[in-house]
Amino acid sequence: SSDRLLVTFLDSDEGRRRLLEASPIRPATVEGFCKKLRCASCGMASISLVMRAQTGDQVTYAEDFIYDRLSDIKPLADLDQRGMTADDVAACLLRLGAASSVRRPGSADELRDLALTRLAQESSSIIANFHLKSLGFPSEWGHLSPVAAYHRDSDSLLIMDNDPKPNDPFWVTVQDLYESMRPADPESGLPRGLILAEF
Repeated sequence: SSDRLLVTFLDSDEGRRRLLEASPIRPATVEGFCKKLRCASCGMASISLVMRAQTGDQVTYAEDFIYDRLSDIKPLADLDQRGMTADDVAACLLRLGAASSVRRPGSADELRDLALTRLAQESSSIIANFHLKSLGFPSEWGHLSPVAAYHRDSDSLLIMDNDPKPNDPFWVTVQDLYESMRPADPESGLPRGLILAEF
């Protein structure tokens, strides 16, 4: 873990500059961004954002409307206590009609290749599952948020952080994001990674 933040917030001069230079970028994922509604619902908020970005349907896939449709996969009481694993998110996306899978990259290069390939495909979406403290945030929790863009010169990815705290979406280098995925999720016993969705 790190004692300093290893991210560059989007709402900064450098963050905005990277957004202007980013390629590939998913505008609908950036524009449709909103914070999560419940304490441990980063997975549901991420599902909502990628579904809204892909379908353009802002009502059917609003976070508060998808809980009932997914409650047999992830009951609210369980969600509030333990959050969601990457595999939970993939199962929920499947229920909503997206082909989805979990990938646990074995290297930063593999992570970069996966992200670049999927960001360049308009029919794909990516949700990153990572450990907050590994990036310098004061939290022991895992986290889930969509990936929206890549900036080549800084080798960084834009994470649309849906945490309700005053964190903004942020850029993080591929290497640092990879390192933050390596700690095992205590719920699954597996490293974190990427949830890939195809529409």
